[in-house]
Amino acid sequence: MQSRGDGDLFGGVNLGVDPVPELQVPESWTWTLQIPPVAEFVGPVEIRWNEGCERGLFATRHIFPGEVLLVSRPLAVHSGVWAYSTAELVEQLLDACRNSARTRCQLQCLTDGWTSRAPPTLAVVSQALWPQPDTLPTEPLGSFLTREVLVNVVDRNSFHVNSKTAIYGLPSMINHSCGNVNASANILDPLGDAILFRAETEINAGSEIFFPYFKVSGSLHRRRERSEAMGFSCRCERCRFEAEILPGTKAAAASKDAMDAFDSKLRDEMQELRDEPKEAGLQSAMLLQEILSHTRRMASAIDCTWREREVAWYLHLALPLYWCGVWCTQELDPSLWKCTLTLVKARCELLLQMVLAWEYTDRHSYDHLKCCYMLYLAFMEMTRLPLSSNHFWVPLVHHEVPLWRLEETPEPAQHTTSTELYASSRRSRNSPVRLRWLGRTRGG
Repeated sequence: MQSRGDGDLFGGVNLGVDPVPELQVPESWTWTLQIPPVAEFVGPVEIRWNEGCERGLFATRHIFPGEVLLVSRPLAVHSGVWAYSTAELVEQLLDACRNSARTRCQLQCLTDGWTSRAPPTLAVVSQALWPQPDTLPTEPLGSFLTREVLVNVVDRNSFHVNSKTAIYGLPSMINHSCGNVNASANILDPLGDAILFRAETEINAGSEIFFPYFKVSGSLHRRRERSEAMGFSCRCERCRFEAEILPGTKAAAASKDAMDAFDSKLRDEMQELRDEPKEAGLQSAMLLQEILSHTRRMASAIDCTWREREVAWYLHLALPLYWCGVWCTQELDPSLWKCTLTLVKARCELLLQMVLAWEYTDRHSYDHLKCCYMLYLAFMEMTRLPLSSNHFWVPLVHHEVPLWRLEETPEPAQHTTSTELYASSRRSRNSPVRLRWLGRTRGG
């Protein structure tokens, strides 16, 4: 087969055929440029007043985990460094206000609470923030949506997700919580940076939707500094627990001693072991023993009247210490211990408590999923180790708190706690560790 013309068949300059004409879009088709990359969607949610006389987003029916709550397109997006995002976002909002009547209405709803204007009613807010056709403004921009006003809108309503900072309308009605997080967000980069919210847990009809505005790990003081920097003071259930219930208890003293030891000594010792693992010697074993001593003291100090979520918030205070202990069980030389089983038992004990600590704060976050996966691997490793027939997972404290440790007991106790993970190996000396899920026996 030969080509026509002077060029080669493949890659030639001239194939002897007419060039493909440039595609011209008719002027009457310019409406196609206005089609958004994704449609907005509002699920079983509505705007209501909450107990603090603030607007919030509430479930209109029972919502199951994974359900889509809403999809919203951005009013402005910045993909660079967070510290330099305000100026660019304000310029984008000013341009949008000049060309979009709906954007003006949404921004006016987001200014409620700190301006001298009368706050709009919930009906007006819902109508402005719900999906609807957009039109060109019929009036000049005026003096209300000034640059100063928009700077405050950006400071108080920015979403920082997936290394992007963006302003959205209806999602800004979702309030922050440090401990009762039940929704997650993801910015859809290929679809015009629309944000998608999903339910992370079951949400009862009439319950409020909560999403963390920032990373909620750390002390109460640090979280309040972050919230005040965004123009509000967090008074969620977790913050009230740490400010009003926890102080003055044995649990507070145990957690303070544990974190003081971690900040003053244990963290530096772990760094030394990481830098010079071969020269660490018995210091590695001593480090893990001290970490386990602190974590078990914290567990024994838990008040039996606390709910499961309060136990989780309490354990969350010492997450750096737990991470340090897990690292020790994975990186240190097993020959320094009685047997490999000792290390695996300690790893399971620490990870079980860490999984619970993430349950009510950053559930399904990278750290939470990493802990779950590491716990799964630890259980699988334990199935390959010789276990005597009288090894059982028993509570660290004798009340309904899901903290567990593998110990030797003559007979297993009747476990009716609210924990989710339970393992036992009663069949034979080398029988695998069996996992089964237990139903919750009390409210979270």
